[in-house]
Amino acid sequence: QKADEAYLIGKGLPPVAAYLHIPDIIKVAKDNGVDAIHPGYGFLSERADFAQACSDAGVRFVGPSPETVRKMGDKVEARSLAIGAGVPVVPGTNSPISSLQEAQAFAQTYGFPIIFKAAYGGGGRGMRVVREYEVSTCR
Repeated sequence: QKADEAYLIGKGLPPVAAYLHIPDIIKVAKDNGVDAIHPGYGFLSERADFAQACSDAGVRFVGPSPETVRKMGDKVEARSLAIGAGVPVVPGTNSPISSLQEAQAFAQTYGFPIIFKAAYGGGGRGMRVVREYEVSTCR
């Protein structure tokens, strides 16, 4: 209702799939003389393939280059790049934690709470706050 124009993308697809249907977005942009696309926040803004599709179609992607978007998708690489650029970061690991012993050593060094985060993607859903040791038994 607030837009000057609106176009259907992803016809026949479920809402999220339609919203993320890159070929239709590019087609609508080309058919309507669009020269730049702002991807919003989350979803398409984190998709290197969308940034690349815009570039390939001659449409400016309002955001980082496809290569930068790809690098930021890998949280271990993103952390390393931030440190290399002098950006202050919270204490963390330089590589994924692969054992309980590594997690315990980190907690002993920095204390609780700690957060476990998926190295790739997750959209924040992969983050888990750990406030204390919990002993569990598997039977």
